[in-house]
Amino acid sequence: MVAASLYQKRGIIFFTLFLQFLFTLLLVLQYKGLMYSTAPTKEIFGVEFKVGDTSSLVFILIAFCSYSTATAIFAGYLANFFKRREKKFYGQTIELFKKTKELLQTKNLLKAALVKSDKSRLESMRTREELEKVNKELRDKIEELEKFHRITVGRELKMIELKKKIKNLEEKIKESEEINNK
Repeated sequence: MVAASLYQKRGIIFFTLFLQFLFTLLLVLQYKGLMYSTAPTKEIFGVEFKVGDTSSLVFILIAFCSYSTATAIFAGYLANFFKRREKKFYGQTIELFKKTKELLQTKNLLKAALVKSDKSRLESMRTREELEKVNKELRDKIEELEKFHRITVGRELKMIELKKKIKNLEEKIKESEEINNK
């Protein structure tokens, strides 16, 4: 997987070929008797290996190359699978960042609207309080004017009544003077 992450498919192929070459080299060195195993009987992967036995050598080489090739194919599949998932997750991450950005903008707009709404509500409450205060003052002044009107009208009516009485009295005085003058 190290080769897959560093070099993708080329790395997997290179690593597999290098591993097969190294194994073949070690096996040939042991086959030729240039390298000895530490065990009393020479064996590789549990298969008894005798010097000069080419069928065992070919079997072990084919088995190892098949195994390493299958492993390389599986590693390539996994690397491709992980690469596709990485692209998918990268796309999802970008999409999530965009959605998060939109949500943050929406949140900021809603916050601004709420602040504006709160300010408007407070202003309307202040305006309502001021209107109630002004209305109360107007009612008080109207009551005062009505009292003044009643007093004034009442006084005017009394004055008219008094003028009538004065006129009546003047007429009576004139009549009595005329009667006295006669």
